[in-house]
Amino acid sequence: MFTIDDEEQEKKRELWYKPLGEFLVLFSNVEFTAQEWSRLVCDSNAMYKHLVGMWQFQKRVELLIELIGESSASSDWKNEAIALWKEAIGIANIRNTIAHNPPFENSKMEIDENLRIRSVSSPIMEISKLSKPIGEPGSGVTLEKVIAACLQLRRILTELDRASIEELMRQERSGSA
Repeated sequence: MFTIDDEEQEKKRELWYKPLGEFLVLFSNVEFTAQEWSRLVCDSNAMYKHLVGMWQFQKRVELLIELIGESSASSDWKNEAIALWKEAIGIANIRNTIAHNPPFENSKMEIDENLRIRSVSSPIMEISKLSKPIGEPGSGVTLEKVIAACLQLRRILTELDRASIEELMRQERSGSA
């Protein structure tokens, strides 16, 4: 049987479902895009297989960034691509927190010298790495941070798609595709 608190908790959790789902789908698209970019910048099949076979996203993208820097593309294109991929690495930290920890309510408690609770702040629903000290309310991944990351991922994906098409067209014109 649900209590009022259980119903309120469930309503708060329901607010998270769509943004979390969207975030995970968008980040999956970033993973797929990294694989597509590997084809774009690898000059050998062996390097491509090595790159896409790397398990950790950050290490894979760091190698991808290195290959972008060594490519024959223009400096402007390389700088833009590298900046976008570095942004994606930053968002990977949010993805890891989301993927391995549950949303929960975090509130700050003030305790007196006798270890009695004096006050409890209004709880904030967030996701924090539970293997570490949780920290102040709002220090984890809040719903607002998830939504902002979704917007950022959409922009990154759009710009990466545009940049890859530009590079493919350049390679086609130069005959190196």
